[in-house]
Amino acid sequence: MNLGTTAGWFTRLWTLIVLVMYLGGDSVRAQGVLNPVVLDTAPGVALGSRSFGFSFADTVLQPVVRLKVGFATDEAVASGGFRDAFTVTLQDDALTLTLVLVTFDAGGPVWAPPTPGTTPINESAITRTALAYPSLTPMLLQQQAFALEVALPANVVGRPLTLYFDLFNNQDILASQGFFAEVVPVPEPTVVMLWLLAASALFCLRARPLASSSSSSSVVKGLSLGATTRGIPKMRMIQLLALMAALVFLLLPAQGQAQDKAFRLNNADLTLANVSPETAVYFRSMRLNRALNVWNVEVTVSNKSTRVLTGPVSVLVDSFSGTSGPVAPDGLDDSQPGKAFYDLSAQAGDGALSPGEVTTARTLTLARSGNGSPALVTKIYAGRPPVTAALGVTRSLDEAGRPLPGVVLSVTGPAGTAQQTSDAPSGVASFGQGPGEHVVKFTTDGYLPVWRKQTLTADRTTVLPNPRLTKRDVTVLAVTPLGGNGVSNATGTIVIDVAAGAVSQGATITLTPLTGQNLPAFLPPGWSPLN
Repeated sequence: MNLGTTAGWFTRLWTLIVLVMYLGGDSVRAQGVLNPVVLDTAPGVALGSRSFGFSFADTVLQPVVRLKVGFATDEAVASGGFRDAFTVTLQDDALTLTLVLVTFDAGGPVWAPPTPGTTPINESAITRTALAYPSLTPMLLQQQAFALEVALPANVVGRPLTLYFDLFNNQDILASQGFFAEVVPVPEPTVVMLWLLAASALFCLRARPLASSSSSSSVVKGLSLGATTRGIPKMRMIQLLALMAALVFLLLPAQGQAQDKAFRLNNADLTLANVSPETAVYFRSMRLNRALNVWNVEVTVSNKSTRVLTGPVSVLVDSFSGTSGPVAPDGLDDSQPGKAFYDLSAQAGDGALSPGEVTTARTLTLARSGNGSPALVTKIYAGRPPVTAALGVTRSLDEAGRPLPGVVLSVTGPAGTAQQTSDAPSGVASFGQGPGEHVVKFTTDGYLPVWRKQTLTADRTTVLPNPRLTKRDVTVLAVTPLGGNGVSNATGTIVIDVAAGAVSQGATITLTPLTGQNLPAFLPPGWSPLN
């Protein structure tokens, strides 16, 4: 046997073994991204994305990936619209496994946000350490950065994986930025393996050069390290003013809009009241769901009024753009065509919202359509406020103070004019159109009318002074324009002289005496009736 030939084959065999160890038990397809890869919002770009590919060998027991990631923005948390957001998603190339690791926006990070159609990952599997934000251009106001170590499920081994970094842009004038760096799958090739590989290669070269050789390199999917998308051109002042005017117009409530709307919930038709001015709607964690190719966002509703908003609490999608519409809503309202709504009663704790209370988050799904940025215009509906009791009680009497039933009450109040009749035989009547001033006219055949005015108070019963209706005198006296006539009551205690010209033509007069107790209305303060 030729010793030189044997040594050559031995060297090749040893090199092959080391390469197998290197590319097998401890290998990944990528050794990491060292410098930050930056994504910036840009006009007309709704979603900027970057990717990084790697894999774990079948022999890896506990796959882990480490990376640095961050988000900066000039936006602030506000109600009524989507904020720019930066999402990190891990997906296998067969699209059978999707993990949403984190979404950043102006409100901070949301770790492992619940996303329909994806593989759940426990937030505790994402170990994070806050970092100083790197020196990047432009310098934005709100900055957040973390070093992450993510313990991945065991079933990710042996399959090609891709980390996606998606920057959602709501197309406003405020800039946002996301970055990632130092993506390192673990375990990566050990130092010992690298030394063994180098020593083997050196030994091979010294023992016997190979006539031909093949090279193997790790694969990084995605973009080059220096690739960035940067910059937002400055808007002229006239454009800014026009945009602000448009936003103000959109946010102003429509005049004459319907305050009540019919909804069908749990197979029951309910009429709910528009409580949008008393609430604030917040959207968080806007992200692309790569498993279903849809948008997902969390919505919460807060009660900014001083009263309890009774359930059910529903979010109505009044209009939308940049999307073909909500997916799988709880129902449609009574509009033509129907508008989608979501019931947030389960997120409101006891089904109602107390002053200052905020619902827990609910994940909404929006269909993807074209390259636009989704936007929603929403209204909030809740149970109609209970009718506040404001009750007036009185009793119709005759001139002697006896009950007089069947008296007609013409009630004029906050809701208009209505009529009712006092009860028989008690003469009792109750009325009320809510808090506010009420004027009541009491009439019945053969009696003089009486008026009462009273302001009713919410949640109280107010006793209206009992009206005393006086029976008309049946004695009819004739008078003429010539005068000289005298009119008196039946007992002669009251006499009225009718002077010439007091009447323009012949007429009849009835004289019914009254007392201080049965005047048709109360005298002004400080006045008293003549005796």
